[in-house]
Amino acid sequence: MFGAISLKLALKGVFATAGAALAGLGFMLLASASIQYDEIVAPKMSRLVGSLDAVADAGRRLLSPQH
Repeated sequence: MFGAISLKLALKGVFATAGAALAGLGFMLLASASIQYDEIVAPKMSRLVGSLDAVADAGRRLLSPQH
């Protein structure tokens, strides 16, 4: 009886440790992805949006009646 209780407590500790390790690994992966986005994707998206804004502004100027 006491063996089963101690085994249950030991397994509970192992699963808690494994869960904490997986949560830490998940956090590290999300942090790494966020850093990569900030360094690689965001600057390119900023340039793309700026280019699209310039095209839209040029189109509005061409279509304006004050032309």
